[in-house]
Amino acid sequence: MTSDQDASSSYASNFNSTPRTCKYDIFLSFRGEDTCKGFTDHLYHTLKGSGFSVFRDDEELERGEVISEELLQAIEDSHFAIVVLSKNYASSSWCLNELQHILDSRDNLCQQVFPIFYDVDPSNVRNQKGSFEKAFVGHQKLQRDNKDLKSWRESLTKVANLSGWDCKDRPEAKLIETVVEELGTKLCSKLPPYFEDLIGIENKIEQLDPLLEIGLNDVRFVGIWGLPGVGKTTIARAVFDKYHRQFEIKCFLHNVRATSERDGGEVHLQSKLISHLKIRNMEIEDIFEGNRIIQKYFRDKKVLLILDDVSHTRHLEILANSPNWFGAGSRVIMTTRDSGLLRRVHEVYVHEVKTMDPDESLQLFCSKAFKRGEPLEDLLEMSKTVCVYVKGLPLALSILGSFLCGRSSMLEWEDALDMLKKNLHDDILRVFKLSFDALNGIEQAIFLDIACFFNGWSKKVITHLLESCGFNAKIGIATLREKSMLKVYDDCLVMHDLLEQMGRRIVVDKSPNDVENRSRLWSKEDIDNVMKNKRGTKKIQGMVSSTSCEASWDPNAFSKFHNLILLIITSDFNLPDGLQCLSHALKVLHWTKYPLDTLPPQTGLDELVDLKMCHSKLKKLWNKSLCSRNLKFLDLSYSQNLIETPDFSKLPNLERLELEGCEALVDLHASIGQHKKVQVLNLKGCKNLRARCPKKFEMSALKEFVLCGCIQVKYLPEFGESMKNLEMLDVGETNLVKLPESLGLLSGLKTLRLKGCKNLVFLPQSIHKLKRLVLVDIAGCSKFARLPEKLNEMEALEEIDASETDITEVPCSISGLKNVKKLSFRGYKRSTSNSWSWIRPLKRALFWGQSIPKGLTVPASIWSIKSLNELDLSYCNIVDGSIPFDLGGLSSLKKLDLSGNLFKNLPIGCMSNLLKLEYLYLNLCSELQSLPQLGPRVYRMDAKECGSMETVVDEQIFHFFASINQAENPRKGELFTMTIPGSEIPSWFENQIDLCLNDEGEASIMIEVPPCGEEMLGIGLCVVLDNDKFYSTGPNKRCFSWPCWWVDSVLNVVPIAVYRLDDVEMKSSHLWIVLLTPKRRRSRSRRRRRRELHHILQLSKRSQLPLTLRFYGKKVDTMKCGWRVISKADFGNCTCSMSQ
Repeated sequence: MTSDQDASSSYASNFNSTPRTCKYDIFLSFRGEDTCKGFTDHLYHTLKGSGFSVFRDDEELERGEVISEELLQAIEDSHFAIVVLSKNYASSSWCLNELQHILDSRDNLCQQVFPIFYDVDPSNVRNQKGSFEKAFVGHQKLQRDNKDLKSWRESLTKVANLSGWDCKDRPEAKLIETVVEELGTKLCSKLPPYFEDLIGIENKIEQLDPLLEIGLNDVRFVGIWGLPGVGKTTIARAVFDKYHRQFEIKCFLHNVRATSERDGGEVHLQSKLISHLKIRNMEIEDIFEGNRIIQKYFRDKKVLLILDDVSHTRHLEILANSPNWFGAGSRVIMTTRDSGLLRRVHEVYVHEVKTMDPDESLQLFCSKAFKRGEPLEDLLEMSKTVCVYVKGLPLALSILGSFLCGRSSMLEWEDALDMLKKNLHDDILRVFKLSFDALNGIEQAIFLDIACFFNGWSKKVITHLLESCGFNAKIGIATLREKSMLKVYDDCLVMHDLLEQMGRRIVVDKSPNDVENRSRLWSKEDIDNVMKNKRGTKKIQGMVSSTSCEASWDPNAFSKFHNLILLIITSDFNLPDGLQCLSHALKVLHWTKYPLDTLPPQTGLDELVDLKMCHSKLKKLWNKSLCSRNLKFLDLSYSQNLIETPDFSKLPNLERLELEGCEALVDLHASIGQHKKVQVLNLKGCKNLRARCPKKFEMSALKEFVLCGCIQVKYLPEFGESMKNLEMLDVGETNLVKLPESLGLLSGLKTLRLKGCKNLVFLPQSIHKLKRLVLVDIAGCSKFARLPEKLNEMEALEEIDASETDITEVPCSISGLKNVKKLSFRGYKRSTSNSWSWIRPLKRALFWGQSIPKGLTVPASIWSIKSLNELDLSYCNIVDGSIPFDLGGLSSLKKLDLSGNLFKNLPIGCMSNLLKLEYLYLNLCSELQSLPQLGPRVYRMDAKECGSMETVVDEQIFHFFASINQAENPRKGELFTMTIPGSEIPSWFENQIDLCLNDEGEASIMIEVPPCGEEMLGIGLCVVLDNDKFYSTGPNKRCFSWPCWWVDSVLNVVPIAVYRLDDVEMKSSHLWIVLLTPKRRRSRSRRRRRRELHHILQLSKRSQLPLTLRFYGKKVDTMKCGWRVISKADFGNCTCSMSQ
């Protein structure tokens, strides 16, 4: 039995949906003597053969004048009614009464009625002419009641006006084919009653519909993939029952995996498929004959084939090896736990089934536990706890709900849940273990390691650890992901809690009573039991502890761990009795805060691959004579007492050496300089490291070298010619005086970080030889006065950060950088506080007879670098005339920062030429008098603390919003903001109010909007930020958020927009101006769309939208606010008036 069969009943009843359920699909009304033995009989059997449930008014029921209750009930119990209108139909009062009741059902029960005009003219039926006129003459002769005659005529007129089929000039067989096909399409919109009651099933099918594309004539393979028990079979069954009538042959093969494993199982599966051809005496002897028959007889048939629980490509080879095996419009749907299998299928469309959301989970669980859609009030929280425990898995929700059904005591529930968390329910375990048993030995070992030790850890870390243990981790993890046993969330490998529980139970079940005979130990109790009593055995392969404690371990406890390859301790451990040995088999040893000053003296670590002892108390690693030839990774970061490093020549395969934060370390062993396999050398923050040994580096494999924060370093060793693989060199925050000329030998260097080297004056001339250099960071090098002249020769250079240096002139060669994307020459930022501390550098300059720093000289060519995305020229003392009128040459520029400069005005039109500019910063431009006209894509402009700026007028506000309106691709759902000096709301914001904020810092307003359907741009908002209310020197953040509902053709939500105030200290009042635009969001389900449509209609009646402002930080009582609802018509009107 597969997991999805168990899950097939897991989508329990949706108690909010009560659609009309019908016993029959079609009620067939006809005149027996006209068509019973011919057309109607053919139609009936074709409908039945296509899977329709049909009620036919048999002749033996037609007795007398009164229709039986059985027949009336059959009419009402049918989705559709087909009325075959033939020449003598109206001559039967029985037929006319039947038609009358059918039409009543149409009016009262929304039954759909379809007439077939069989050898009659529809106008004769409508107007009762021809044979229908003769029939009514006959009824009059029989003195029928006039009321009956009138109602019969009205019924005939009514049915003749309905949409149906006319057999005129059309062969009977073709007409019947058309009727069956069109009725099948109409019935597809109606799920069978059982599936209509399954929670969330409608949404699941809607997600599949775009992949199925039932209406297209291609042959399509669709894979439904997901966790065991997530409901794959249920969904496939619902799809089958909804759409099967549209196919000539339809076959649902259950349990393909289990069936194929039986003796003769593959032939049995083929035989079951072939049986749907309904050819007598067609038997197959072997799979080759089965393949031949399927290819021959199905290639011109429209087939719907469901293959449930496919686990091997072999299953497809014998049943659906190619789209060419089936006729146009065919669909082959497979359910599987293995997405890797689906990738090997010809052009397959894959759908992953997700677990249930919390609301659906609770509803399903309650339907099983309480036999209703909601829990008992006193068990609500416990029910939610169960749902959290199983994380939306339908199978588990159904099983556990049934298990708890009838138990109403809180104590019983608590005890049962505690038991289930300790021991996975057998029914769930059985289903999950099928997936585990299908793995090979290495995949099982990787699965158990993750389940017991690493669930939720970083994917990168887990891969590294498993590879260090000797596994092919990348392919193993990929396989587990393909088989739905692992997921990746935020770069972490996550296993469903129930799968984790299964994995741990598998380990425990191998030795339920003897802990020392288990392969993996992870609980504190089990580890202490083994270590205190020296009960280690060769069975134990891995041990991971994350619990701090005072461990009274036997010093020789590891002596019997002959096969322990993984030991990870991630918490404080005190070993008062010390440690005499470790396992000789160890491949991975991670011990955070290792409490001893050296490794045990009797430790042989020949197999060790990965050694990590961060924050340890180590003074030295081991005895000088110890050799570890397999060691690749050594990390002793933040071992504050470390004073000695090992002889690296005895670690010939070392690839990564991490000694970050080892502040007591003075020297490295000289052997490191000649090591041929080390790729990463990280010495960041080794404050006492002098870097005198080695004197020269010849590390041919080195890619990353970090000396950042090594404040004793003044000179670097020379670099040898073999250092061509070095890609990143970081010597920032050191006392480096100069770089060696041999820097030019680092031909593979891409990143050079020199940030904060305050004694560095220049770069060596050889730097222009670095043709692959991408980034140069000399920010904070306060004595650095000039850039190299041959910058243009560094062809790959993309970013230069020369912020807060002594550079006053940018070389012209910078314009020759064809790939540069980011330039920063930001000067020293001036404070706006009252301390006047910003004038101290000027005092020092005057004291030493120096001049006050002049403005940065920028070559004209810098304004035409087409590749540039970001340019920072803030605090560079730029004055009027330094910026040209035309900046259009910066055709890729997105971010420009001119804050803190001395210009009074920017050239007219200069910013409007920057067609891709998105961010513009003019903060602290104390002389700036007016705002520039903005380009069409700017959506953030800040001009805080511009004390000379004129009051912003309505025209400028209009231009800001108009530029957004004119953008070719406006950002839907983005927050367009502008912050400028001001204390009064501009009149352009026609609605203005003083908001009163409550104790939580919230205030709400109702915004009047036009009726739904009008084309809207957004809502313009303006808030006054008073300096005495919003500025604080404290650490607390200051921000606003605006959750806003927007109404358009669908309900759209603008997510909470947060604006932080503490990036610039504001000592005066400012206006924060915002445009909120709608963010279109497609609804996930038809039910949700109905709810949203209802919400839209309610809002459109009120013509109001709620808007809530929240302020976090210093308490504020009131603030001024204004808004305007903006339509595109506003800009047309404003443009006309302004032009006039």
